[in-house]
Amino acid sequence: MKNRKAIGVFVLIVGLVSFIIYQKFHQNQIQDQPNEQQEQINKKITEETDGIDEQVEENQTISNDEKLAVQFVQKKMTGKYGLYTNFLDTTQKGEVATGHEILSESAGLYLCYSASRERKADFYDVLGKTRAYLNNGALFSYRYTPKTHEKASMNASIDDLRLIRALLKGAVIFQDDALQKETMRYGARFVKTNIKEDQLTDFYDSKTKVQAQYITLCYIDLDALKLLPMADKQKEDLLKKQKKILTNGYLSDDFPLYKTRYDYKKKAYTDSEEINVIESLLTILHLSKESLEDPRSIEFLKKQVAMGSLYSRYDKEGNVLDQNQSTAAYALCALIAAVVHDQSFYQDAMNQLEKLQVKDTSTPLYGGFGNVETHESFSFDNLMALLAFTVSCQ
Repeated sequence: MKNRKAIGVFVLIVGLVSFIIYQKFHQNQIQDQPNEQQEQINKKITEETDGIDEQVEENQTISNDEKLAVQFVQKKMTGKYGLYTNFLDTTQKGEVATGHEILSESAGLYLCYSASRERKADFYDVLGKTRAYLNNGALFSYRYTPKTHEKASMNASIDDLRLIRALLKGAVIFQDDALQKETMRYGARFVKTNIKEDQLTDFYDSKTKVQAQYITLCYIDLDALKLLPMADKQKEDLLKKQKKILTNGYLSDDFPLYKTRYDYKKKAYTDSEEINVIESLLTILHLSKESLEDPRSIEFLKKQVAMGSLYSRYDKEGNVLDQNQSTAAYALCALIAAVVHDQSFYQDAMNQLEKLQVKDTSTPLYGGFGNVETHESFSFDNLMALLAFTVSCQ
């Protein structure tokens, strides 16, 4: 996977959005600042935006593998209501989303991808479906069930934050001021439903008005939290508390992944007897974007990826509980490697990812990522792979 272009669109745009939103939605505060501070803000915005058009244009040269993957997502994983949870449909009656149910998780990931690749038609298509089938007025429902036309009454913080970040990225790239304002309204309601003082919580139930009393560490998307329309002091306190929860969730030097959840009432980490590697990888990605990653985590991941032995579940001592491997795990490693600028780590992760892509033209999963025997193919794996294709260490 040589010559991959423009990590700037995946990482730089997020930074760009932060500064633009700060300027647009805190103008009263900015106007009150001395001219010298105002000039510094304007200078920083200029530095962030300088050359962005060239970088975005450069980023549009994509590999054949990426072309196959996006074609699979568009043709085999997308329907009237949005992106399918799984290529195989089900009765859609399970406790967790299955089959052709629609997840806010999938919408956010694809919006982020299509904005990064300037796929305007795709972006607005998914945006329209997100508004219609996942926005219930109070929040983004984490799940829509087409067979019963039901929207779940709960959201998931990680998904709402990803949607907000993706929509703001799209608003900047497609120069859509109306979308930017719309998204900031989503941000304002998220602050009301999922944030209490310095506490980010897992979910809010719009039916029962119940807010979770805990936070899953991988939900703490620090980049997205920075974009929320909040008073400066409240945002500062929130970020300080959430960074502390993330960094203190480190398991051990012997097994340098992260604990699962933090209970605000108990003031303790919970549910960490088994470690889901995807959750830990998301946590490390969030930390890496703030330069808060532990080098031992990166070294551990590099070693496992190089050997092709990054497994799905471990116990808290690092013993393997589930030897299955996931496309999304290697994709997340590629994203982490790109953020920390580790070329060998990135290349190894992309090599492992390539091995998992279906190249058999006789199967309906051709171009995608899934099990050719069972025909199971999950949106999260495919969409994380697409995001991995958009970054590089160059």
